[in-house]
Amino acid sequence: MTDISLEEIIPDKIGSKLGQLKYEYKIKEAYFIYNKNYCLELMNGEVIIKAKGVNSDSLTKEDFKKMYLDSQNALV
Repeated sequence: MTDISLEEIIPDKIGSKLGQLKYEYKIKEAYFIYNKNYCLELMNGEVIIKAKGVNSDSLTKEDFKKMYLDSQNALV
């Protein structure tokens, strides 16, 4: 995940050939809680939730937002 244009720094590494990078999603908002546990809100409004060991349908974007904010408060 990056907030810079990869075409500007490595234009020859972007494409569909073997070994090249490709864009998966354009993300509006994201919460990364732990390895394989994240929530993405795409620019088109679609929400993608991945949660290892948990049924992804049982979690919402608000759940991930709360987990993220709780983890930040625990560090203070």
